[in-house]
Amino acid sequence: MRVLHFFSLKPIWLHLVGSLVLCAAVAGALHLIMNASQRRVVNTQQALAETSSRLRADGLAPRESEGDARLAATWLSRASVDALTQAMSEQAIVNGLVLRTLSLSHAAPSERAWGHVSLELAASGRYADLKNWQGGLLARFPSLALQSLRLQPVAGGGPVLMGGVEAQMVWVLYVRD
Repeated sequence: MRVLHFFSLKPIWLHLVGSLVLCAAVAGALHLIMNASQRRVVNTQQALAETSSRLRADGLAPRESEGDARLAATWLSRASVDALTQAMSEQAIVNGLVLRTLSLSHAAPSERAWGHVSLELAASGRYADLKNWQGGLLARFPSLALQSLRLQPVAGGGPVLMGGVEAQMVWVLYVRD
């Protein structure tokens, strides 16, 4: 009886050992693939750093601090957000738009992100007027960016490009303080 019991367990043990060997082989192959990928990433980062250093040494690329300073010089201060909202309102009236809501939120600068003010707006008017308004704001305020835009036709207003639209927008104003 014992002999039969041993032989009946042998295929299970063989399957378990085979499964463990297969798992170890797959884990080893994945380890090799991940190491090769990581080496490629490190090599690419080193090549980019060397290229950037060569460009800076040749005077072909501005130093980061100089580039950041030039960029920040075009930015408004956080205190000038009122001037932006006033300009948005005035330009909306000139373009025949109605600003329905405006919500502001401030984000302080960090090591990984510039300081900015987010402006969430809801407006309505004709599509062409909305595009003219947006273009005027972007031309006047270089540190202003349109983060998202959602358009839907006004009830009974026809197609979005031809009739009236309801617009939901999120603008980001990058600030230097």
